[in-house]
Amino acid sequence: GDVVFLTSEVQPVSWGQHDVAERVLDYFVRIGGREVIGVCGTSSESEEIEVYYALAGDLDEKRFEALNLKKSSGGTITGACGLLPALAAMRGLSGYVIMGSTNTSEPNPAAAREVIVALSKLLGIEVNLEDLDRMIKEVRSREEIAKKLLEQMERRPEPSLPSWYV
Repeated sequence: GDVVFLTSEVQPVSWGQHDVAERVLDYFVRIGGREVIGVCGTSSESEEIEVYYALAGDLDEKRFEALNLKKSSGGTITGACGLLPALAAMRGLSGYVIMGSTNTSEPNPAAAREVIVALSKLLGIEVNLEDLDRMIKEVRSREEIAKKLLEQMERRPEPSLPSWYV
């Protein structure tokens, strides 16, 4: 089947989110859409990356558990990512959210990779991850360099003032 992606750099203003979501779903239903998947990140204190799911409506959890995805323990999924699947379920469509955990506010390509792998399995499609894998290596290399520079700076003795300075 076909897959339609909706992406944006920004969320609609809060007072317009429902209107935008309803219009998106109207279009989606008109073209024969049946399953709405929200994709986002979720904060975690752990450095370990995990992929979580949250279901809107009466979907079978076995499909997600078979892929070792973890059920979200609660909280609020904000913006279009949470709103679209919830409104879709109210219209009788399948709706769910897939979330990659991250412990940083920075973009996390390693978490994105895990989400893409989960989505590719859920949708039965193959995705070439070579470019993303290169990006992950580059980010890790830069993080390692930054960590070493920070350690060097911390080991450097602080300049002291002369004993005669008051």
